[in-house]
Amino acid sequence: MKSRQCLFTPPHCLLYLISKSSFISHSFSIYIQSDRPLFLLLSSAPFFAPFTFINSFIMADATALIETKVELPSSPLRLWISAIVLALSGGFHFGYNLVITNPAQDAFLKFLNESSGPMSNDSLNNYWPIIVSLLYFGGIFGSFYIRIAADRLGRKRSIYLTTVGQTISCLLSTLSYFILSAHLYAFSRFLLGFFQSMAVGIAPLFISESSPPHIRGRISLSTGLFVQLSIVVGSIIAMPQILGDSWYILYVVEVIILLIPLLTIPFFPDSPSYLAVQGQTDASLRSIIFYHGGDENYSFSVLGKFVEEANEKEETVGIWKVFTERINREPVMNGCMVMLAMISSGIVVINGYAVNILVQVGLSIGSAAWANIGISVIAVVGCLLSSFFVDRYGRRPLLLSTLTLILISNMSIVVLMYLFEITENVFYGQLLLIPICIYALLFSTGPAPLSFFISAELCSLSIRGSAMTWANVTNAVYRSIVLAIFPPLVLLYSTSTIYFILFLPISLFTLIYLFVYLPETKPKKRESTMEKSRVLIAH
Repeated sequence: MKSRQCLFTPPHCLLYLISKSSFISHSFSIYIQSDRPLFLLLSSAPFFAPFTFINSFIMADATALIETKVELPSSPLRLWISAIVLALSGGFHFGYNLVITNPAQDAFLKFLNESSGPMSNDSLNNYWPIIVSLLYFGGIFGSFYIRIAADRLGRKRSIYLTTVGQTISCLLSTLSYFILSAHLYAFSRFLLGFFQSMAVGIAPLFISESSPPHIRGRISLSTGLFVQLSIVVGSIIAMPQILGDSWYILYVVEVIILLIPLLTIPFFPDSPSYLAVQGQTDASLRSIIFYHGGDENYSFSVLGKFVEEANEKEETVGIWKVFTERINREPVMNGCMVMLAMISSGIVVINGYAVNILVQVGLSIGSAAWANIGISVIAVVGCLLSSFFVDRYGRRPLLLSTLTLILISNMSIVVLMYLFEITENVFYGQLLLIPICIYALLFSTGPAPLSFFISAELCSLSIRGSAMTWANVTNAVYRSIVLAIFPPLVLLYSTSTIYFILFLPISLFTLIYLFVYLPETKPKKRESTMEKSRVLIAH
């Protein structure tokens, strides 16, 4: 742990006086409580959020001179292996299924036509988005079981259950190909979405609770990283040149990958904090040693904190009761807003219809498929960059900076789409790749990885399960609605118009909301995070 001197400088005094005399006191209170000077007054405005990030760069090095460091244990290799395995049980399959129906759409439409009888192109184009969105409708229902499973079965057994469920779903999808049953495929997508949503909610919770505070951000990024890696893998395997009409191979590959967590998770201990809450102190100590490493004194000190937290833990708050008290509602809403900021940034369409959009703006189907892979690779690079920033400079500046720049990138995307639509000049279609690639880099650096674990950091044990539930409900509801309505709306209006209406206003709203309400969660210390929430509420 680190101790930092409290600095209250003239800029703080100035901001304090301003905040007490104007309507923006709510947002200034975030900085007044930060215990360090500001680099730029401009960083207090949402549209100048990048300056906040610059400020964090400078002040991180400046304050290093007044910090006292205590030697912390290096993270054992088994912690990283555990994080990878848990990501392979949830995050990987989430990203994989986001993208495989896009480049392989012709193969799926052919299967749909053969299994349901001859259908017109209009019928296929109306029926197919509904089948695609069933994955996320299943995710809505699965999200409501995150808290129940995580609290009653434990993190480890819940993850194993979801892995088994995903495996069965993929086998049903494969079977539907051979018996030509579109109904079975639709059911398998709903079932896959159900278990996948649970896995994406519980796995980051498991990873966050099992990681030492000083590297928790980097470890927790494993879910976001494997989401991006799986998008690359899915984009390549689903290419028409590779897959042909044999789309069942996509699910055979998924089953093979699911075998890794199926065979290894039984050997992992459960989350140490969950075991401490259950009164299993010996098992919790063994779990700390397994995941944290360190000597006996360190392990017992961590166990003492978990036991103290368990003793102070209030009764688990249900998914509806979290909204009755503001002290619980604030962090839950913050987690949901981070997820909404991520999902409303345009990623639904980029993941689901990037190939189609690039074809519409003049690229060939082959060029669009390769461009889609390139965009996915850039996203992986962004997630790797995030691992450098997240623990050193904090979640809040990283998120606000990237969301601001994403908003600018989306404006560029809309303008170029519109220019192509009115001129039909292929140059604008090719130029569109530049802001899309910039968008992918920014998205995977900030909101993509952070949205999966920030709810676990914001919330105490009593509401953590409910917070993860509502964050995943937000994700699933928005995705399912957009995927279902985007293709029909594009037939009625232009792509640029629909893209603007669906994403830009909500992105602007979430950016402003998070600037005002989102506290910093670095270093990972839930007591201080909850105290910041209380300070914000008091204002």
